[in-house]
Amino acid sequence: MESKHDDEDELRKTNRLLLEAEVLGNVGSWEHDVRTGAVRSTEGNRRLFFGGDTSRGARLEDYQSVMHPGDREWVLRRWHQESQGGTWSHEIEFRVVWPDGSVHVIHGLSQVVRDETGKALRLFGTNADVTERRRAEEEVERRVKQQAAVAKLGQSALQGGGLQALFEEAVDLVARTSEVEICEVAELLPGDLLQLRAAQGWEEGLVGPVRLPAGSGSRWAFMLASGEPSVVADLRRETRFAAEPLLLEQGFVSVVTVIIKGGGQPFGTLGAAVRAARTFTGHDINFLQSMANVLAAAIERARVAGQLGEKREQLQSLSRKLIAAQEAERRSIARELHDDFGQMLTTLRLHLQRTGPAAQSSAEGIALIDEAIGRLRDLALDLRPAMLDDLGLAAALRWYVGRETARAGLGADVDVSFEERLSVAVETTCFRLVQEALNNVVRHAAARRVQVSLRSRDGLVELLLHDDGRGFDVAAARREATSGASQGLLTMQERASLAGGTLTIDSGAGQGTTVRALFAMQPRVGP
Repeated sequence: MESKHDDEDELRKTNRLLLEAEVLGNVGSWEHDVRTGAVRSTEGNRRLFFGGDTSRGARLEDYQSVMHPGDREWVLRRWHQESQGGTWSHEIEFRVVWPDGSVHVIHGLSQVVRDETGKALRLFGTNADVTERRRAEEEVERRVKQQAAVAKLGQSALQGGGLQALFEEAVDLVARTSEVEICEVAELLPGDLLQLRAAQGWEEGLVGPVRLPAGSGSRWAFMLASGEPSVVADLRRETRFAAEPLLLEQGFVSVVTVIIKGGGQPFGTLGAAVRAARTFTGHDINFLQSMANVLAAAIERARVAGQLGEKREQLQSLSRKLIAAQEAERRSIARELHDDFGQMLTTLRLHLQRTGPAAQSSAEGIALIDEAIGRLRDLALDLRPAMLDDLGLAAALRWYVGRETARAGLGADVDVSFEERLSVAVETTCFRLVQEALNNVVRHAAARRVQVSLRSRDGLVELLLHDDGRGFDVAAARREATSGASQGLLTMQERASLAGGTLTIDSGAGQGTTVRALFAMQPRVGP
């Protein structure tokens, strides 16, 4: 028969095993007598609530005092309801604050003992510290959000909504997904200065006007020299470089900053900060750098697009000048042909007529001169019809379309009653478009009839030429023109674009061809 001493020894061993199990499992157990208010708590349970201060925990108030302010009210309300016989939930999760200020998450399981009337007599249960598990879950959730943020910023960059909007979206996404109070994008300016382009958490009015030092001894210079992101545990105690006074005034404590790279030199920085000490992890830095890389790609694309736009504008300006010079030269040659050579031929004809009776040779000479005068007149008109400058586009189109369709044996419907004078560029462009289009009809379309109209609608001038010919594959013709074949279509479109208009060509096999040009109403300035 076992002795009382053996029973006590076995009980001590059991208690020791329980205590060791509590330490290994980071758990504890407790009991609360509702009638007396007495609280019994194991050492492991006290350690969960009070850290190393295991002297506390004999009173219910001790546990209430360490509840996290954000959880205390609802936890105590639920405890009171359940101890008074209300609905009982066996699981609960809440936060406690240890004496050293660290926050821990407690997961509790409990049971209630009631009397025959249902009144609670005793509550007991176990608690476990699940802080690390919760942190891991929160970290996974945060990483998923950050990956989504990088993807979202990338989509916005591809949509091309403008750099400023992208900067503002970037700081918003970083602030929301990285649990930081402050975030900013700064651009490097000439003179070793950083300009705040977008920010959250800064005082109002600083975005735009504020300038931060980027010269020798600055955080920017330190980053460039090291080639690494800048991670500052406490800006107030920083010794590697001079802390910007403005950042200290804003309450920056822990700061992480990465470089937004550029094609030539870096564009600037993307930074995040908090107003309390925090350790930024490698993942935090990688996320910030990923966001900065998206911004860098968007900035580089905008820069290249800007350069291409400048080059295109330069080419268009040059093309306009070339066309203007070409028209001026045509006008000069047409005038010279008409006035000088035309007068010379006319004088020669009169001289031959005055030489006496019309000999056979004189008659032939006069006939040749008459033909030369006609050809010379046509050449001058084709180069630059004087009526385009003197009488306007409508008169010039009526004359030209009538002459060319008559020569080609084509029927013509001409509706160019729009008499308002337009800018020189638009009038010249419209005339040249009709010249090119009608020339194509005569040479290639095998048409029987053409329609030409010039009218205004909705503040626009519309020029339209349609033929009932065989039609053609517009896409194939564009490809041939791009590869270096006939440039007619491209020339027509370029002319329209340079004059501020648009040109569309609709055609198909057996459907004829319609050329439509639209220009903004540009009243003529000057003669």
